[in-house]
Amino acid sequence: MFANKRTENGSTNLTDDTAYLIKELGQPLREALIEVAIKKPRDPIEFIARFLQHGVETREYERQAEEDFRLEQEFERELAEKRANALRLNNERKTIEAEKMAKVPLFLKAQNVCQIKSNVLHRSIFSVIRS
Repeated sequence: MFANKRTENGSTNLTDDTAYLIKELGQPLREALIEVAIKKPRDPIEFIARFLQHGVETREYERQAEEDFRLEQEFERELAEKRANALRLNNERKTIEAEKMAKVPLFLKAQNVCQIKSNVLHRSIFSVIRS
C-alpha cells in the first residue's frame, strides 16, 4: 500500500503518501506507541486516540500562546510609536510657541506679564469682597 518506489538505478524513493505520513504522524505515533508499550493500557487504540488528541490540543494551545505573544508585542510596539509621536508633536508645539514668543517685541511681553498679574490681583480682590 505505502511501498517504496524503486528508481531506474535501483534506489528506493518514498511515495508522496509515505512521506506525508512520516512527516505528519511519525513522531506523534512513535511517542504514542512508546507510551502504549510502557503503560500497557487495556484499550490501546483508545489510549492512542486520546494521546494523539492531547497532542493536537497541546499544539493548538502553543500556537494560540505564540499568536497572543505576537499580538501583545505588536500592541506594545504601536503604543510606543504613538507615545513617541505624541512626545514629538508636543516638543514641536513648544518649539513653535517659543519661536513665536521670540518674535514678540519685549514691551508686549512685559505688557502681557502685567496683564496676567492684574488679572490675578482682580481675582484676589473679588474673592475678598465676596467673603
